Amino acid sequence: MTETGRRLRRLGAPHARARALAVALGGLGAALAAAALGLALAPAVSGVTLAWALVVASAAGAIWALRWTRRAAAAPVLARLIERGGRGGSIVGVVSPTAAKGAGSSPALLLAADTRAAAAVSLAAPSVSGVLRRATYRHVAAGAGVALMGGLLFFAGSPASGRAAAFWHPLRTWRDARAPVRLVVDRRTVRRGGSVTATITVPGATRVTLWTRGPGEAWRARLLSLDADGHVVHHVGPIESDLYLKAASGGRSSGEIKVDVALPAFLADLGLTARFPSYLGRSDEPLLVGGDVIPLPAGTTVLTSGTASVPLAGAAWTLAARVEPLRVTGTRIEGRFIPTVSGTWRLEARSSDGSPFEGATPELQVLIVPDSAPVVTVPVPGRDTTLPISLHQQLVADVRDDHGISRLSVVSWRVSRTGRIGEAVRESLDVTGVGDRAIVQGRLDAEHRGLLPGDTLRLYVEALDNAPTPHVGRSSVHRRGPPHRQ
Repeated sequence: MTETGRRLRRLGAPHARARALAVALGGLGAALAAAALGLALAPAVSGVTLAWALVVASAAGAIWALRWTRRAAAAPVLARLIERGGRGGSIVGVVSPTAAKGAGSSPALLLAADTRAAAAVSLAAPSVSGVLRRATYRHVAAGAGVALMGGLLFFAGSPASGRAAAFWHPLRTWRDARAPVRLVVDRRTVRRGGSVTATITVPGATRVTLWTRGPGEAWRARLLSLDADGHVVHHVGPIESDLYLKAASGGRSSGEIKVDVALPAFLADLGLTARFPSYLGRSDEPLLVGGDVIPLPAGTTVLTSGTASVPLAGAAWTLAARVEPLRVTGTRIEGRFIPTVSGTWRLEARSSDGSPFEGATPELQVLIVPDSAPVVTVPVPGRDTTLPISLHQQLVADVRDDHGISRLSVVSWRVSRTGRIGEAVRESLDVTGVGDRAIVQGRLDAEHRGLLPGDTLRLYVEALDNAPTPHVGRSSVHRRGPPHRQ
């Protein structure tokens, strides 16, 4: 290498290194800007592909610019810069690879030319260095600016976010782009007016279209945004009829899912009948749920029948802690119970799938009316008196009962003047077919009762109604003295 070449190399080497740094900074900034674009477009496959293509192009451009920068600071280029305004070739010819190889040249001539050229380089070095310095500053400033801008864009794109993973793993992103759309609902059967939660997964996508329709309807579209992992959760409802769902993104789509609307649970054809005790002689009567209080004679049986819209697991009439179960078969309810206490009885039904029943719970407000005892009065003789001389006392009994009289008798006993009580004597009176009100005549025979002066004969009339467990009614006690006392 000639002395001129060495001096030119020393002159251009610092600028070559600085410009190479500027090119590297510019290439880095361009690559960071391309990466920022990829982060912004991720997880779209086209955006990720474009960004990586720009990153590769930035690297290739930086390599080419580095080679160009080295040539721009090489000895021949600097030699031509120094020769401007002087004799052309006086310096370039010395540093040329063909120097001293042409015809008519010799080492002595090359040495003389090299000495003159080296002196010219040393003389022009300050001015040339200033020109190179200004250009180098511009290159470094531009490279640093591009690097700074690229860095800001890169960090603004959140390179550590979940969405950025699609950019950092392009192969996985391209593979996810071919994955099918997954649509899942939390349940396949809902009640009318209910809702379902649809979870959609579309790897490598940013949006998805959820299509829904009812039977015989056109598809309705809803555009949804996906999160960084390609997921979205969407609530669909209220659902009034069977619903079909599917999801699509780009050229990919999921399978079709059907959500069935279950029949509402309710009671229909509920029939209630009051069957009165047989001794009342009343025919069956229908009962209405709700409304006013219904008086029912004690012992009345309530017959229940009805149909539900869904299969049943059980049914019962309830009042506080009292439970009267009914028989269920599929959707049918049948049974009977005898309400023993007054209050509001509620028909509680349970469906097989546990779904609640719609509407108000059937209620039966009853007032249990107990059977009253017969009312007995003795108008004849209506007061305490003595027995007739014949010792045969005529009696007239007035008997009333709300549901009929089954037996009537006169009960009498002797009480001595010393207070001794004799055995009671019961004499029946005929009440056949008298119904619920009767005035019955009878005769009390005291002829063989052994009454003595000072004794009294006491009596009352007793009546029993025709209830299964008869109720007893008694008149007041009457006193009769023997005729000896007159």
